[in-house]
Amino acid sequence: MWPEAAGRKVILFFGRLNFKKGLDILTRAFGQLARKREDIVLVIAGPDTEGYGAKVRGWLEDEGVRNRTIFTGMLTGARKNDVLAGATVFVLPSYSENFGIAVVEAMAAGQPVVISRHVNICREVADAEAGLVVDTDPDKVAQAMETLLDDPALAQRMGRNGKSLVRDRFTWNSAGPKLMELYMRVVSQARAAGVGTTARAGAIGIGQ
Repeated sequence: MWPEAAGRKVILFFGRLNFKKGLDILTRAFGQLARKREDIVLVIAGPDTEGYGAKVRGWLEDEGVRNRTIFTGMLTGARKNDVLAGATVFVLPSYSENFGIAVVEAMAAGQPVVISRHVNICREVADAEAGLVVDTDPDKVAQAMETLLDDPALAQRMGRNGKSLVRDRFTWNSAGPKLMELYMRVVSQARAAGVGTTARAGAIGIGQ
């Protein structure tokens, strides 16, 4: 897709360029790896609505690896799917992440993931052996990335596990019936208590 990526393994970040995503950690981790191996490139895909990309580029310059990094901007549709499918490893070392939609999308594309313990679905990822969960530390992130880069069999197995995890836990076919069961229980409880259904559902977060 890009000349710089030809013949190289792609480390992919996909998301908003924002401090909480841990891009300072990622740039340092990538710098460690890129200075000792020529077979990798970093792709940073996502919108930069806050001007944070300038800081990220500065960190990459400091690491001496700016020329090994591709910024794509926001991607949608087929281009987004192509980038997800063409990655070797997906990385999200966030300081805080309520859920992690990008992680789910990467797993759905069959990619092994490296995520921080602060990504809210880290337990599911670890339990499913769909990726590596690490501290928000550049050394730990670099080590995890290198583990997957150097062990294609492990990376492929984790990619398969991730696809299964998404299918079993995060698609509408799997999550929809559970949500409907919960809603019907709320409706039943509300009727028994004489409370308005909408108010009761809102109290536990449904529809918010």
